[in-house]
Amino acid sequence: LNKRYKLNLKQAVKARHGNDAARALASKEAGPDSIVTRPFERVEFDGHRIDVMCVIDLPNPYGGTQRLVLERLWLLVIVDVKTRAILGYSLVLNSEYNAGDVLRCIKCALTPWTPMTLTIPGLKYTNGSGLPSGVHAECAGALWDELWFDNAKANLADAVRSNLSRVVGCAINAGPVKTPQRRPFIERLFQTLEE
Repeated sequence: LNKRYKLNLKQAVKARHGNDAARALASKEAGPDSIVTRPFERVEFDGHRIDVMCVIDLPNPYGGTQRLVLERLWLLVIVDVKTRAILGYSLVLNSEYNAGDVLRCIKCALTPWTPMTLTIPGLKYTNGSGLPSGVHAECAGALWDELWFDNAKANLADAVRSNLSRVVGCAINAGPVKTPQRRPFIERLFQTLEE
């Protein structure tokens, strides 16, 4: 398509459907997404804010407990595009997540999963459940080729980018600003969680 047609199309979409639709159109014009044909070829990462009011009693090193009031949690997740399997996650108790939290989630995805000790009566893992790295030996320590995430400052931090380059050796794709539809699998996972 010629340049003039693309400009007119973008303006028409913006006028009729708004800025979000025009951004979505522009993100598709950036080039066709390659088809993912195997596990660990592409993964998506994002953080999901959970607005919740809760209290946690933490053991105090001087004795007793200290009560911590939380108003927000973050769930950070890495999901494989081909299999839709969750490769790693991290729960952040702060009001915002940072580069260290992103790196903890990446470490979780690269470390073989082991079941937690469940202390709630009657709660147990079903047979064969768990993250791929703990259930399938060939997935333990597996590295991915591409990581897609949004433009959050924590994601774009030098520490995150350098560790991904040095340890995982993957390509990083932050994608266009305000286009969550470029990461449909992680966005759908969080939508399901909300429902």
